Amino acid sequence: DRALEVPGGRKHCITADPIGFPIALWRGVQPRAILRHAVRQGRSIMSDDAFRISRFTLRFADAAVEAAYAEEHARKSVRPIRIVLAAIIVMAVLLSLLIIILVPFGIMPRPGRNMERGAVVMILLCAIVYALSRQPLFLRRQQTILFAVFCLFSAMVIVGVSRMAAEYLLTRGFLTMLIHMFTIYSLARLRFPQATMTGWLGTAAYLGYMAA
Repeated sequence: DRALEVPGGRKHCITADPIGFPIALWRGVQPRAILRHAVRQGRSIMSDDAFRISRFTLRFADAAVEAAYAEEHARKSVRPIRIVLAAIIVMAVLLSLLIIILVPFGIMPRPGRNMERGAVVMILLCAIVYALSRQPLFLRRQQTILFAVFCLFSAMVIVGVSRMAAEYLLTRGFLTMLIHMFTIYSLARLRFPQATMTGWLGTAAYLGYMAA
C-alpha cells in the first residue's frame, strides 16, 4: 500500500486487489481529480463502482469518470487527427498529380469532372476540419464532429467509386471502401460506438448505392 496525494492536499490509500489492479480509496474527492492526477503520474487507478463500463454503450457508468475520460481522449486525439487530415490532403494532391502525368500516356483513363470536384471538396473539407481542430469547440464536440465528417467522407467515397470504370469496379472497386473502413476504425480516433455506427452506415450506403 502507498499514499497518493491529489490536488487539494489530501492523501489517500492506494492498494491492489487480488488480480493486481490498483484500487483507489478516496473520501470527498471527485473521481475526475484522481483520474487527472493518475494520468499525469502514469498510474492506473481502478474502482469497481466508479470505473464500471456499460456493456451496451461502452461508457463509464460514473458520469464524472466518463467526462474525465472523454476530455482526456479528446485532448490526446487532436494530434493524430491532424496527421490523418494532412495525410489525406497529401494523398489527394499526389493522386491528382499522378493522374495528370499518366493520362497523356494512356496508362490511366481520364477521370470524370465529378471525381476531380470530389477531390477538391475532400481537400477543402480536410482543411476546414484541420482549422476547426484548433478551436475549443473541437474538444467539446470532437466525437460528434468526427462522426459527421466521416459519414460525409463515406458518401464522397461511394460516389467516387461509382464513377469508376465497370471493370475496375467489379474487380478492385471494394478496395477503396475497405481502406476507408480501416481509416474509420483505426485512424479516425472515434470511440467504438461512433466508429461502429459510422462503419455500418457507410457499408449499408455503399451496398445500397451499388445495387441501385
